[in-house]
Order: sequence, then structure tokens, then C-alpha cells
Amino acid sequence: QRAPLADVDLRRAIAASLDAATVVASAGIRGMPGEGVLVPGSWVDRPGQGGVQLPAADVAWAEAGAELNDEGRRVRDGVPLSFELLTNADPARIRLADAIAVQLEAQGVAVSVTPLPAATLLAQRLIPRDYELALFGWEANVDPDPYLGWHTSQISEVGHNIAGFQDATADAIMEAARLTSDGGERRELYAAFEFRFAEQAASVVVLYPARLYVHPVSLVGFEPGLLFQPSDRFRNIERWSAFGDPSSGVE
Repeated sequence: QRAPLADVDLRRAIAASLDAATVVASAGIRGMPGEGVLVPGSWVDRPGQGGVQLPAADVAWAEAGAELNDEGRRVRDGVPLSFELLTNADPARIRLADAIAVQLEAQGVAVSVTPLPAATLLAQRLIPRDYELALFGWEANVDPDPYLGWHTSQISEVGHNIAGFQDATADAIMEAARLTSDGGERRELYAAFEFRFAEQAASVVVLYPARLYVHPVSLVGFEPGLLFQPSDRFRNIERWSAFGDPSSGVE
């Protein structure tokens, strides 16, 4: 996080301006719109618990000290707001980035999308933390320990805290979660981290990607679910039958 995005109010204004469902639909991407840093349906998920309620976009921009000028541009400290949004040169990612840019531009913020080859993006911009906004992804694990991706100690060229998120409260929560093996306690701590993550607008989770697998209509017993690795689609293979009744409607 570097100026001006080191300011939590400005990050919250950006987060309040983005509607993940609209972004995903506009980009035509297969997947679920993002809701939080913890993957829905995992063992730490707490459906219905709710998260941080961000203010309306106009209110959030006012709190960030960015008002609209006569030309419809957001101005902060006398300077019109404009950002470069980096992403890797993948057609789906570019469509997502373009959809994000459209939503921010509707709030008076100029955004230029810069797609780069993934290796270049990582080596020259993300790892050195030389960027303003970036659209990128990471792989979640069965154990959603966020330490490596979001703890302050991981802000280095060998660490994975690409966003440069720094927050003592979040650090303490992540450290506590690593010191207990009690599942219930860890679930509560992870929920507290997710709340703090959203409250500080550490990043905006836009999408949980979905993968399409084709199988015979006669296959019975297949259950879709979370894929932390490709082999997870065979998680309940012992219950499969290749001689099911096609009239059962199982596809």
C-alpha cells in the first residue's frame, strides 16, 4: 500500500464503488461474485453471519475527501484521481479489469487498464510492489490460513503479501489462529480476520472461479463442490456409479 492507497478511506471508497456481481456478469466469466477473503462453502464459512456494510459510494468518496468537480471528475487534494489497473494478458482477466474500470469511471475516477504477460507482471510490477491497482488471483487451500498472503511480515520480495497490507489488528488475529488447533476457535478468528480485511479494504475479492467438468448423463453419485486442486473432483468417487438411470435427471 502506497500513497494515495495507503489511506483506508480511499480504499473503502473504491470498494464501495465496485459491485462484484455486475463486474462478473459484464465480463461473462463463469464463477461466483466475490463476497470476502474466505471461500464460501469451506469449513470456515459462516453463512448468514454478514460482513462489513460499506457506505454508499458517494458517501465513501466524501469521507475520503474526493469530491466531484464541474467536469464530473473526483478530485482529492486538488488532484484528479486516476489509477493504472494492471492485470495479466488473459482475455477473461482483461474483461474483468475493463468492467472494474467502467464502475470506477462511473464514480469520476479515471482508470487505465494495462495487461501484461503474467511473468512480466509478477517479476517487474507485483513482486517489487510497483503498481497502484492490480487484478490478480491466488489459490485457496483447504486450510484457509491467510498468514502468508496478508501478514505484515510477508511484505518483501520473498513474501506473498503482494497487496502490501499492513495492519496490527489483522496481524494479531492471524498469529492467534496459528497458535490454536481448536477448530471452533480458528473459525471465529478467521471470521474476525475476514471482517477486519473488509473493514480495512485490504483488497476487493471480485470472483471465485468455477470449473466446468463434463461427464456422462448416466453417472450417478457425482457431487459438485469446492476444488482446491484438480483431483478434488474425485473426492467422493467411491460413491459413483457408471450405470445410473438416465431418467433420474442426474447430469
